[in-house]
Amino acid sequence: MPRPEKPINWKRVDELLIAGCYGTEIAGHFDMHPQTFYLRVEDKYKMSFTEYSSEKRCTGDSLIREKQFKKALEGDNVMLVWLGKNRLKQKESPEESTITEQTKEQFNAIMAQLSDLQSSALKRADSNINNEQKS
Repeated sequence: MPRPEKPINWKRVDELLIAGCYGTEIAGHFDMHPQTFYLRVEDKYKMSFTEYSSEKRCTGDSLIREKQFKKALEGDNVMLVWLGKNRLKQKESPEESTITEQTKEQFNAIMAQLSDLQSSALKRADSNINNEQKS
């Protein structure tokens, strides 16, 4: 005589999948082997566990996004910043790639001028030292 099937609360399964739980976790919740649980899902819904769980997880994702969005619109500045960075790809500071070739050329020209000024100052200092020694 085969074992009686363990009962599964399918509403609870949906809640756990929406929350993002994995099939192995849910199987453990009902004290059964994951493969047995997956087969029971296939029997009940006529689709693979992967397909079924994907549908439910998407529902959970959309509920979270909606809640985050509402929270941001209610004035939660942390959530606004987080959504801006993650959804809109906003950044706090410009990237290094904003330095143009023209900016690099200007920087190099200024550095060359400073080098010339330093050389001139050193030559004058040497000349003054030599003149003082001759006197």
